[in-house]
Amino acid sequence: MLLMTSIIITISTIILLKNKKSDLLDLKSEIKSISWPDKKEVNQSMLTVTLIIISASLIIWLIDSTLTFLISKII
Repeated sequence: MLLMTSIIITISTIILLKNKKSDLLDLKSEIKSISWPDKKEVNQSMLTVTLIIISASLIIWLIDSTLTFLISKII
């Protein structure tokens, strides 16, 4: 029984190690194929995100202020 368990563990370990090696090779090739944005693209994306955040903040502030004013007039 113990021998059988040892054999199964050994075979499983060998299979896992082989899979890990192929996974690492796949990962290496995937990392090489990454296309990183240049400085201009990063700056454009940063500007777009910043403008969206500012716009959303102003809209939420305007809605909040309006509701606060209306509720204060009701109460």
